[in-house]
Amino acid sequence: MGISEGDRRRVFDPFFTTRQEKGGTGLGLSVAEGIVKDLGGEIRVEQRGQGGTLVTITLPFEGGESPAI
Repeated sequence: MGISEGDRRRVFDPFFTTRQEKGGTGLGLSVAEGIVKDLGGEIRVEQRGQGGTLVTITLPFEGGESPAI
């Protein structure tokens, strides 16, 4: 169903969660962002049409040609 604009700005904040009643700690995306940044990459969260959300992770590729995906 997507993520609201206000929540999208905070999804990488440690301990931010909208799922506390389901046991969410709010650390998952914060940890993921740290790992991706440590690897020299980028993680983005974008609103998609019809209420969806797109999370994109981009990582650098070292050595040879870039693999076809």
